Amino acid sequence: MISGQTLRALAFLLFFGLIGPAASAVDTDKPKTYWVNALLSGVQVLPHPETVTEWERANQLESTGYAEHSPEETGILSGYGMGQDALPSTRNPFQNRFDNTFTQTPALSFLSSGLVPGSAQAARGNWIRAGAFLLIEAASVYLILDYQNSGRNRRAGYEAFADGNWSVVQYASWLVDYHDVNNLANPNLEALRAMVEGLDPAWNTATDWNAIDIGVLRDVERNTPYVTTDNLYASNFSHILPAYGSQQYYELIAKYYQFQAGWRDYITSDWRDYYFDYPVYQIDRSGGNASPLFFEGALLADQFNSDFRKAGTYTMLLIGNHIVSAFDAYFTYSLHKQRTTLSAGVLPGRQLTLNLTF
Repeated sequence: MISGQTLRALAFLLFFGLIGPAASAVDTDKPKTYWVNALLSGVQVLPHPETVTEWERANQLESTGYAEHSPEETGILSGYGMGQDALPSTRNPFQNRFDNTFTQTPALSFLSSGLVPGSAQAARGNWIRAGAFLLIEAASVYLILDYQNSGRNRRAGYEAFADGNWSVVQYASWLVDYHDVNNLANPNLEALRAMVEGLDPAWNTATDWNAIDIGVLRDVERNTPYVTTDNLYASNFSHILPAYGSQQYYELIAKYYQFQAGWRDYITSDWRDYYFDYPVYQIDRSGGNASPLFFEGALLADQFNSDFRKAGTYTMLLIGNHIVSAFDAYFTYSLHKQRTTLSAGVLPGRQLTLNLTF
């Protein structure tokens, strides 16, 4: 329920916001159309003619924008080439009020075009700007949805590819052999060796991951140094294998060469014997030892990530379109309402004048 005090305050504002300006209009020599405009948008009070120059008086009369003036005012305007295009409005008061809502309310114009780009511009009849903002909006939304859908489909395809071609059992078995071939000591190696003894990769994620204790595997990885093809012993492995099914898991197995041994064609494949003497238990810093399936997985991962990056780019364009449209509506309002005017000229008998009004 609205309290009586609130109702009185609203009535007070209504009186001085609408009735007050209308009553002021009655005391003027303006016709009734001015009184109607006063109800809708308020009275624009001009200084007394004796306090301003004739040129200033003409500019003030021109800035009011009303269609009808007294004979004296018409003479002042015509003397400076102003007011010739002023015609009585044929639009109904409701339409005037609707237009004024967008042309004389900066906050609403800003909010309207911020929510729906081009809406305030369309309300003012700026169809080219409105169309441009709406076109960018529609195109951005379409491209965001299209690239997101493509990215999801490609990610699902890559994950299915990885599930069928990367095995944690093969990777763990290779890690044990890697230590043996390179004579590496590791306090957790024997626990991993006992775990993979007699195991062959099933290339089935449920079977292979049930056979490996990820905690033991990670303990070994934390104490495993890189043995590279340039015979340099580097620091320990930079990563541990993430949990199966996680975003990091699918990203790392096709990104870092320490995980290359888990791909199906790494250990036993004709390609490595055909192309070069393949050092299975060394890691090439440039990826020279990685197998074709590793690079195929990397390509598939890059494709869906690229789709998501493009969707993100168009999301930024969408947000930018809302921001630019909102500020365009606001500043267009400012130019319309405040009549930012730059005028220069030489008046008879007067000095050169330059007026910039905000």
